[in-house]
Amino acid sequence: MTNTEEIQRIHTEIGDKAGRGLRWSLVGTLAAKLGSFAMGLVLARLLNPSDYGTFGIATAALAVLMHINDVGLIAAVVQWRGKLEDMAPTAATLAAVFGAVVYGIFWLAAPAYSAFSGEADAVGVVRLLTLVIVIDGLTAVRSAKLMREFQQDKLIIANTVGLLFQAGISIPLAAMGSGAFSFAWGQVAGAAATGLLVTIFARVPLRVGFNREIAWKLLVYGFPSRSASASRPS
Repeated sequence: MTNTEEIQRIHTEIGDKAGRGLRWSLVGTLAAKLGSFAMGLVLARLLNPSDYGTFGIATAALAVLMHINDVGLIAAVVQWRGKLEDMAPTAATLAAVFGAVVYGIFWLAAPAYSAFSGEADAVGVVRLLTLVIVIDGLTAVRSAKLMREFQQDKLIIANTVGLLFQAGISIPLAAMGSGAFSFAWGQVAGAAATGLLVTIFARVPLRVGFNREIAWKLLVYGFPSRSASASRPS
């Protein structure tokens, strides 16, 4: 086989994997939306309107913190040109530290945020739900590894199991009168289940490390790519 034929073969394989990954992503997105919709209908019968207001405030906080916490590390890991095993300890350390620091700062700020939002009693729900960003930080590199290798089917399995855990926790708690906490506990449990499966599927060794040069390269790529994504009109 000539070099040209070998290059064409590699390009074809990558194209096939990318196409397969895209199809799985579309299926996963549709399944997640349908599952969330069905769970929402059930919870709507069990919860009071005020519970939705409290949870909405907590969800808004989580969305903002996830945006802050995402400094483009996942994109940087996916696009990394070198060996994953050389970069993974540094990337995992950065992601975990960012997640913990952001959560710690907001844990302290939660009372002020809740009071400003008009729901002073939402502090506990806000603090519990935003714990998801810590889980996200611990699993970010593993998720990126699956994306890097076009293994979206495994991500979908993990997300589906997480959704089932979320429903299995939220619905019984709502039926027992836990209010907005039923949402929060469900999402945290679902995120933990998804994160555990992603960690198992990715098979990235749980190593802690820090290389200044690698960290700089990850952030130099990650920050601009994240900023460009954030500024792009939806």
